[in-house]
Amino acid sequence: MKQEDKIFLTQLLAIDPEDGLLKTWAGPEIPAASWEEAEQYCRENMGFLSVIGEGIGQDEAWAGGPVQCPLCAHEWVSVRPATTERLECPNCENMVEPIEK
Repeated sequence: MKQEDKIFLTQLLAIDPEDGLLKTWAGPEIPAASWEEAEQYCRENMGFLSVIGEGIGQDEAWAGGPVQCPLCAHEWVSVRPATTERLECPNCENMVEPIEK
């Protein structure tokens, strides 16, 4: 891992041996300089993985609290890095600025 690399989080779909249902599982963390580089690494080496987010450093500032989507009025609680610029509404997938209501 190079010093300028970030950590990207991955997931995969697999059958749970306990109940036989298809479930989403956490995948390995991928070091890469960008989201695109992490996706390329996954395509070339582990095609079953999807990049789903960027890891958060231990010393990074956090923000959180209630959020409301202006499109569908869905309310939820968000915990996120303080530098987050947009959130995806879990109800309608609208991108929302993380301004707490």
